[in-house]
Amino acid sequence: MDAVEKAIRNALEKGDAEERGFREGVYRKAFAALERAIETNPGITADIAARRRAGVQAKIAEIESEFIPAVELAPRPSH
Repeated sequence: MDAVEKAIRNALEKGDAEERGFREGVYRKAFAALERAIETNPGITADIAARRRAGVQAKIAEIESEFIPAVELAPRPSH
């Protein structure tokens, strides 16, 4: 587990992770922390910043997928 994932999961454990609004707040804070880190490091190029943003977005999507209820597919009609 990478540092971003660990930080997000730790934050989710501190509240009601089943509540979508709470999770969204955690994700917004993760992005805000990333933006602060990018702003305070003048050596980060636009390309690196974009890759880091994409990485955080991907990690959030992965974590969020765990909260999406499984959908039962309708049976296919037989011919």
